[in-house]
Amino acid sequence: MYNGCIQPQKFLNEGGVIFNNRWSDLYTGSVTSIELNGGNVYNIRNSLTVEAEITWLATDVRGYIFTLHDLHEVFVRISYVHLPETDSAVIRVDFLKDGKEYFLTYNKNVLSRYKWHKFKITLDPVSKKFGLEAAGKNLSCNYFQDFGSKINVTFGLPFQSTSVRHELASVAVRNISVFADDISEYYPLYEVEGTTARDTKSGNYANVKYGVWLNRLRYEPKEEEVFITSSYTKNHREVYNNARTACFGDTLYIFEDKILKLLSLKDMRTRVEKVPTIIHPASQFMKYGNSFAATYCGGDAQISVFDLQKRRWSEIDTTGQYEQHHYRSAIIYNPVAGEFWSYGGYGYYTFKDYIRKYIPETGKWMVLPEKAHSNFFRAPGDNYSILNDSVLYIIGGEGSADGRQPLDGNTFHNEILKLDLRDTTFTLISTTDFDNTKWSIASVLQYYNNDEFIIFASTRPANIEQVKSRKVGLFYLKASTGELKLLSSKRKLGYYGSKTAPYSEGFMEGVRGMKFSAEREEIYLMTGIHDSTGQTRVMLNVMKTPLMTDEEYEELRALSGYKPNDFLAAVYYVIFGGVGFLVTGFIAMKYARRKRMKRISGTAEVPAETGQDISTAELLKKSDMSRNFIRLFGEFQILNRNGENAALQMTSKNKQVFLYILLHSIENKSGLKGVTSDQLGEVFWQDLPASSVKNNRNVNIKRIREAIADTDGIELVYQHQHFYFEISEELGIDYMILLSLAGKDEFENRSSEEFGIYLSITEKGRFLEGLSHEWLDFYQDNVNHRILFNLNAFFEEIRKNRDNRLKLRIASVILMYDELNETAFHFMIKLQISQRNIRTAHTAYEKFAKKFREETGKEYHLKFEDFLNDETDLKI
Repeated sequence: MYNGCIQPQKFLNEGGVIFNNRWSDLYTGSVTSIELNGGNVYNIRNSLTVEAEITWLATDVRGYIFTLHDLHEVFVRISYVHLPETDSAVIRVDFLKDGKEYFLTYNKNVLSRYKWHKFKITLDPVSKKFGLEAAGKNLSCNYFQDFGSKINVTFGLPFQSTSVRHELASVAVRNISVFADDISEYYPLYEVEGTTARDTKSGNYANVKYGVWLNRLRYEPKEEEVFITSSYTKNHREVYNNARTACFGDTLYIFEDKILKLLSLKDMRTRVEKVPTIIHPASQFMKYGNSFAATYCGGDAQISVFDLQKRRWSEIDTTGQYEQHHYRSAIIYNPVAGEFWSYGGYGYYTFKDYIRKYIPETGKWMVLPEKAHSNFFRAPGDNYSILNDSVLYIIGGEGSADGRQPLDGNTFHNEILKLDLRDTTFTLISTTDFDNTKWSIASVLQYYNNDEFIIFASTRPANIEQVKSRKVGLFYLKASTGELKLLSSKRKLGYYGSKTAPYSEGFMEGVRGMKFSAEREEIYLMTGIHDSTGQTRVMLNVMKTPLMTDEEYEELRALSGYKPNDFLAAVYYVIFGGVGFLVTGFIAMKYARRKRMKRISGTAEVPAETGQDISTAELLKKSDMSRNFIRLFGEFQILNRNGENAALQMTSKNKQVFLYILLHSIENKSGLKGVTSDQLGEVFWQDLPASSVKNNRNVNIKRIREAIADTDGIELVYQHQHFYFEISEELGIDYMILLSLAGKDEFENRSSEEFGIYLSITEKGRFLEGLSHEWLDFYQDNVNHRILFNLNAFFEEIRKNRDNRLKLRIASVILMYDELNETAFHFMIKLQISQRNIRTAHTAYEKFAKKFREETGKEYHLKFEDFLNDETDLKI
């Protein structure tokens, strides 16, 4: 065991799951206790609690155990990293071989705080060397010749046990986020479930509530997402069969006939190069050092190599040892053993059924015994994998029972077979049969782990009439268990471009070359669309990852409150400091309806409640909200000394800049105030040249100053390279009043005047309602959730109070912030019924039930008649 670090395999063997990239598998298995440097880690559904003086916290042990056959470049991203004040903070990458540990590390010296960093781990299967690059710098590391078939990547931040701070590392399948330092600070994290950490010496808590990585796939490409198109009027299959793709880093390589197209995934620009003659299209591309290894590219070779630098083909084998022309064979390179494995294929109008192994050192192919065949001759599908150096997956394909090409067409298959290379035996894992429908497998993509695959399949039309009802579907396969899920299906896949295009009524001929970009987190695939005229359009389509079933997506969306189009759900978390103010992740999940939190520029925090003592008289003075007052709840308003709304003088961009500076000007615990010119440029004009940024900034600052000229108590100043608002007591801001009120230790200590002010502010509407900007989402989520927590706490405090008007008022505000809050809803309905307002109660019920149905896809479990029954168990 590393110094205080969880052993991944030990943890998994004992049934624990820290993080899984599919919702259905989150936090399954038995409750597991793991010793962690003197403390315990308890894995309980929806909660991961750590109580220890932690030296290392390693997470996502499942997501970073890889097989090297296709993993030659690993991309890891960290956003908004706050590193502790120690030079010993490291990220360690461990390579395991025969029980021995090899590792490389890098420390914080190469990193900049609050920047987006990309770390690249490179493994060269030819030279058997590995390296690490971070922040644009190559880091020194040890090289050794045989690094084994698996690696484990462990991320953590060590710290001294005498420190009161805690460093937690949160790792997801291809993303990492870290927060550290003082427990009351706010940093956006990504893709991990809830964590609570407690300092055993000081007793302080750091409470973190994470959203769930919403594994939703989008497959409806917009017109601009169709990057390459070609039309052939002769053989409609020609272009489709000749187009192959390979994706490495930020570049997609598209081999279309004798043309190489390089698509930059950063700016989606394509450049075209002519390449040497390719007699026959390749079945599959794979990384081979600094080249592509391609199967049967022509000449006399079964395997050819395309050098990315020299832009030319070469052959690494000869076909003298066995029959030539095994087009579309299943072939994979094992970098650990330095071997190629091949199965099946097609040549000279016959399908093949035997296994071969090619050893580069000898230059020969070895044909394995006949017992290896699967009782069917076939040219397999598009993707194959070696798991633990001994398993070849044969997924789909086409062929015939006797190997001869049938006159009436080939048979397309939907079996998933596992071939054990140690004894050359086949095992049937599953088939893509769903709802009495046979799906033929068109393309396969190896997903995040060794034995996880995404399968693109389609129903095969028996006649021209069935073409109109043809379906395409995406499946998820976990090969080790045989688990197969239908992720989503579309009735017909046509061209998603202009409605007037002649291809809009076409249908999908098939899919080839599904590729995944770890840097972009996108899947790319070729589709061949042809119509009744015989024309074919080959398109490159983009799909967002990750994936989940439609049912899982709807279930998760209902729980989390995400909108239907939020495909990549980022994380929401709240860390509240201060005596008596502790918000747990459970309460946040139960009562909060969260929007997607996007990354924001800058490092400012949402201020915690100030907690300062403000007398009732002062609050009442500030509660004059008709003049010299800024409203941030409900409609955004700046009321000047004449009671006029100065915000009406501002453009949309003026308002954004004003609010951005204002929220950063409300002093937080760190004492930071205002924003720099660079921050404004990065947030609002990041795509403009420096000269334009400066001009736009100056124009907006001038207009803001003109708009607030008649408002007392506020002045926009520039000092110490920061823009900020100087605010005096003449100006009232509802947000600041709310922060002061929320700092009271006990809810029952509030005076009626104070409580009335709190309600009068919050019932105006949600925080900056109607405004939606990337940088603003974080503030809105935190403030609205904080208010929701307080209102629920108020409601609990006065539950026994006989003032039903007050309780109804609170319940109404709660439902404004959380439309599906059952406690407030049940109280409101029962109160209206008790007052014999049956019609009003029924109308409120219908509104709630409709919203519940829209959000969850299910009917609400209580009927209106249940509320008329006093014995019904209600949440009041």
